[in-house]
Amino acid sequence: QMQMQMQQMQQFEPMIESPSTTSHDVSPGPKCQSHSSCKPRSGSDFSESDASTCPSATSWDSHKEASDAYVDHVALAGDCFALVQRKDADEIQGHCLSRSASDAHLALPDIDVEFHGAEAVSEFLAQILISIPDLEIGVSSIEKDGPSSVKATFTMTGTQTRPLLPMFPMGRRAQWQCHSQMDFDRTGKVQRHCIYFSFVAELLRELSVDISANLEGLSQCSLALASTPSGSRLLQLAME
Repeated sequence: QMQMQMQQMQQFEPMIESPSTTSHDVSPGPKCQSHSSCKPRSGSDFSESDASTCPSATSWDSHKEASDAYVDHVALAGDCFALVQRKDADEIQGHCLSRSASDAHLALPDIDVEFHGAEAVSEFLAQILISIPDLEIGVSSIEKDGPSSVKATFTMTGTQTRPLLPMFPMGRRAQWQCHSQMDFDRTGKVQRHCIYFSFVAELLRELSVDISANLEGLSQCSLALASTPSGSRLLQLAME
């Protein structure tokens, strides 16, 4: 009986493969082709530390950039401009506070004025509505300017009743064309916002705007404008 069992095992022996000759790939994920020391990982196991140890593997930065594609930055910027039209300082302050990153930065490079932090930025924007209660925003364009950036062209029109923006003379209705650059973080919150003013006399005349109000605004902050590159260009345009 023992001899018969041995004969049966010999019949099946060719079908048994040695573990060293198996052709099945049981690795959990793609292995880095450039770094033999990198451990294969599945997509669910990929972490930020993997990106630093295996440069040729899927980049963590690429993963973060891909997430930006799901944020409609143009729509977010449009909501901010539309909210100003409601002329509610408390509402705009609350909205800006919730939609600004904690390290938000607002800059008016023409006059070298900056605000840092979500609270300071939202407070300043609310003060604009208080200082110019009849403020009107006319948006000409909003478009993407990078993976997480938006640029916009708009006009600011109104009468300043308390000093805040030196570009607007006290008690006189003025209109300025502005160019805005907004950078967002991964969550869709505004991280950096720069606003530049421009002087286009032809445009102002077409809109029947008294450009003497603009000139008065420029004169009362000429020293600040002259100290910055963009402000100096603004003064030069006005002189021409």
